[in-house]
Amino acid sequence: MICPHCNKTIPHPYAESRKRARKKWRQSPKGKAWDKAYGQRPEVKERRKEYNIQRIIKESIDRDYPEQVKEEIKETKNSWGIVK
Repeated sequence: MICPHCNKTIPHPYAESRKRARKKWRQSPKGKAWDKAYGQRPEVKERRKEYNIQRIIKESIDRDYPEQVKEEIKETKNSWGIVK
């Protein structure tokens, strides 16, 4: 929400209690079962796999190359964000 007087974002009044309720539900048996079933969906597996590949690429670039080469590598990414 945005405050109409100062244009700053303000938290929703129930945000903290909702956060606690979500955490409690996720730790319940029903929430754990839902989480496990969600993780087994093919589209979720594919997203997680792509994320892990990108993370490994980024970590190896950060570890193995100096700053100047990193900038050149960032410029060679294709439309999917994958290094060629």
